[in-house]
Amino acid sequence: MNNSATLLTRLDIDARFRRVYRWVADEQRLPMLQRGLIVVLAVWAVNSMANTVWALIPSAPVAVSKSVVINPPRSTANASGGVETIDVSSILGMSVFGAVEPSEVQELAPVATAVNPREGIENGARETSLALTLTGIVASTADGLGSAMIEARKKQELYSVGDDLPANGKVTLAKILPKQVVIDNNGTYELITLFDDIGIVGIVPSTAPAARSESSEGAPSSMTAASATQAERQRLAANYREQLYSDPQSLTGLVSISAVQSDGGLKGYRVAPGRDAAQFTALGFQAGDIVTAVNGYALSDPTNTVRLYQLMRDATDATFEVERDGSPVSISVSLSSLQ
Repeated sequence: MNNSATLLTRLDIDARFRRVYRWVADEQRLPMLQRGLIVVLAVWAVNSMANTVWALIPSAPVAVSKSVVINPPRSTANASGGVETIDVSSILGMSVFGAVEPSEVQELAPVATAVNPREGIENGARETSLALTLTGIVASTADGLGSAMIEARKKQELYSVGDDLPANGKVTLAKILPKQVVIDNNGTYELITLFDDIGIVGIVPSTAPAARSESSEGAPSSMTAASATQAERQRLAANYREQLYSDPQSLTGLVSISAVQSDGGLKGYRVAPGRDAAQFTALGFQAGDIVTAVNGYALSDPTNTVRLYQLMRDATDATFEVERDGSPVSISVSLSSLQ
């Protein structure tokens, strides 16, 4: 079947080729085809000769336009080798983008001054009804930061501003004042006042102290460490113990205290001289000393601070265990009043 189809195709092509050959070989058409072919060849020959002649004749030079420097340098070298400065003040004075009217100039808004978020939150606050007792204020600062000892469920703990208190709901310590603290009880500010029978435990304002009250007039005058005798140290210690129980705020002229944390717990209290650095030095302390214990009571336990406050009222002497530049130092001070 395939052979038959192939044979028919070849016969058809052969028949067409024969018809074309007969048409070309016709005696009337053959001379016309010959003349047409001669004309095409003659035109091609003339064009080739013309291109060859024009290639041998030199062409006229083409004038090159001078390039324009769009961004000229600010200074150029002249023929003598010097530097010629280009004056661009006229260009700078041109208002390329239009003149700016004074009314269109916008002034920047003043930068807002940072405000203490605890400022005045105690105003209008009432005493809390929660079962929380303020047993001592360990440290307080001008901006309301610091630490305080609060008793809840017969357990005393040291809390700092922002800490959660053991009470129902969301209750946090918001601010510490010299004789009271402010708590945030589910969005309402309330007060916890220090009871008079407990007293202020280690009050430590770090601000510039106010003028002394009349109760502090009996404090000894400033003296240097070199001239401080044992009797004078004894008088200093006795007078300051009396001020601790009568007017704790008057002690701000002697010392400022800040709690020192270590390994997530309380380590002790760092002491620094207050307004009267000479009296601070006369008692044997140095700036940066960390008091870790008093009369054998470790200050790492916040409850010992309350015990010491009660015991030191009648104590005859005080022994301070101090860490100074990484080394332990013991400072003993007599508290007996001189007769």
